[in-house]
Amino acid sequence: GGQAPAWCDSAADLAAFSCLGATFLRFGVFAGPYSIRWTILRRVLTLMGCLYILRGFTISFTVLPNPAKNCVYSGDVFTDGHPLSSPNEPPRVKPGADPWTIAFGVMIFQTKTCADVLYSGHTLFITICACIWHEYAHRSPLFTFRSETLNAVTFVALRVFVLCYAGFCYLVIITTHFHYSDDVWFGFWMTLFVWRGDHSIVRIAPLYPRRPYYVFLAWLEQEAPDLALWRRRMEKLQEVEESMGLEGARPGETRIQLRDQFPS
Repeated sequence: GGQAPAWCDSAADLAAFSCLGATFLRFGVFAGPYSIRWTILRRVLTLMGCLYILRGFTISFTVLPNPAKNCVYSGDVFTDGHPLSSPNEPPRVKPGADPWTIAFGVMIFQTKTCADVLYSGHTLFITICACIWHEYAHRSPLFTFRSETLNAVTFVALRVFVLCYAGFCYLVIITTHFHYSDDVWFGFWMTLFVWRGDHSIVRIAPLYPRRPYYVFLAWLEQEAPDLALWRRRMEKLQEVEESMGLEGARPGETRIQLRDQFPS
């Protein structure tokens, strides 16, 4: 850690909010003719809730000193603002201060604790946005070309650009001492694991009617257009399997034989 200039916080915020703003405009405002904005919003809010619950545990269980040694606690819940001079120095909270008030103040940028380090919330937002572009850009295109090859090249180039920009944002967070590199690394993998896990579970949730969480997800996603398309595709695959006498084949073998006929 070291003395971080005052603009460092703004640089990290700008990196995160630029991702949020571009993603909102692309998938929320200019969603194109195949809009799935409400499906994306619903899933993002669900994932954000899960990730912030997990983040609450990691912050509580692993309290790290702020990487910027001149970080200052601020907000009405503290008796006074002061620089962080010791890794173990806690903020001086007013007697009787409500923890929910502190949490809400942090959320609306009115309270700064200098202790919410592991894992990085900014990395969470950036990674969520990158996952949205990677997962939904080709499912909800603004426009398409006549050539399938050109469409494929365009989406690959877009994914590479999004990945590079996300990497640049991670570097901004680390080099400005806004977070440690392990905060960013851990935040990236936590977000990616939760994202991939959720998008896998929503597909199989209807198959487990006795598990409460699966029942909740099945109810939540019952009107999702992309899942309806996926279910129709699976039904078509099943019909083809039966017509080709592949009922006894292992799922991997069946997928290999049919993936060229029914591309994703």
